Amino acid sequence: MKNPFIYLFLLGGTPNGRLIEQHDLFFGIAEKPQDLKNAIKNHWPEAGKSLHIDGYLKMHVVSGFSIKVSTQPATTDLKLFVFNLGGYKPGVFTEFHDLKIVIAKSLAEATARVKKDLFFTDYNAKGAPAHVDDKYALDIDEVFQVNEHLKALYPDFTIDITPTDSPADELILGYFPIDKF
Repeated sequence: MKNPFIYLFLLGGTPNGRLIEQHDLFFGIAEKPQDLKNAIKNHWPEAGKSLHIDGYLKMHVVSGFSIKVSTQPATTDLKLFVFNLGGYKPGVFTEFHDLKIVIAKSLAEATARVKKDLFFTDYNAKGAPAHVDDKYALDIDEVFQVNEHLKALYPDFTIDITPTDSPADELILGYFPIDKF
């Protein structure tokens, strides 16, 4: 790959035997998001023809940091964390979610920062506090689920994170059937 990027996808689908749409995340490395179409299908085959993309993000500039995919060793100890927050509103029969992307040196630092987010105040019904559903760290040196996923798929790449003044990447939202993506 000449100019690779990390892409984060929010996938949706209704696998056989399920009553409502389910969601999953997919991380991939490619030059453009459409290059990951077959990898996405292989990631969640149970979704079948219902598989679609609800949104995606090219993770090139996030929270004031440049994210570079390289075959060279990383130059900093910063890590890219993605949190899936879950929470509730009184009288609303659903669990709300919010993905937070945090740059930090450690999982403890990232977790402390994300717990100060307004999501924990706004979605905190009595007896059903907001919580962190899943934690993913994108750093080849750490042992987290996404790292292992990326490491298994792309063993030659590393992630380098440096401060930047560039504008953040645009989050693309919408309904994109996988076969038309």
